Amino acid sequence: MNIDKYIKQVDVLAKQRFGKYQTAVKLHEASKVYAENYPMKTGAMSPEYAKHQAQAQVELVESRTELDKARRELEDGLNELSKIRDNLFKELNKHYGVNPDDIQGATIELLKSGIMAPMDYDRLVDKALTEGNYTMARIIGRYADDVAEGKDISNDDRYILNGVSLKARSQDGKAELNSFDTVGMLFEKCVKNPNLYEEWGSFVKSDE
Repeated sequence: MNIDKYIKQVDVLAKQRFGKYQTAVKLHEASKVYAENYPMKTGAMSPEYAKHQAQAQVELVESRTELDKARRELEDGLNELSKIRDNLFKELNKHYGVNPDDIQGATIELLKSGIMAPMDYDRLVDKALTEGNYTMARIIGRYADDVAEGKDISNDDRYILNGVSLKARSQDGKAELNSFDTVGMLFEKCVKNPNLYEEWGSFVKSDE
């Protein structure tokens, strides 16, 4: 199953939240420089200085408020990340889950017949996976497991049957979920240390 749409959702989330945070940081740094140029002082001062001093303090407070807000939204992005992952998990379960409607009676009878060679199991599991019939793939894998445990099976045949079982078990959504979690962990690291976001584009690619 292609999970690109979920990776794109995380990419969009990251660009929105980190973009706003970076802008807030720049504005706050600029406001600090402005305030440093017009430090607080009492006593006589020109109207122009007094005007800039007051404005600098206002901008400093406002930029700090916006920075704190951007930081909270950045951290809230972890909740949004969790929601995206939940949606992916649900789709993976639906995509790879067992479906009684996908059971093929003729193939089941063939599996029960005892006439199949190891390569027949391999051919059948490949056909099921190509068709996206993960229910049948798992059933075929289970039968292959049982045959592979037989005492009279040669090592070569057992190797083929174990391969069939591995193919059937590998189609469960774990690989896709692990790929998503790799991106998710990078997002979490960037939240903890926003400076790492500079490297985001090097690791996460999605179509605009």
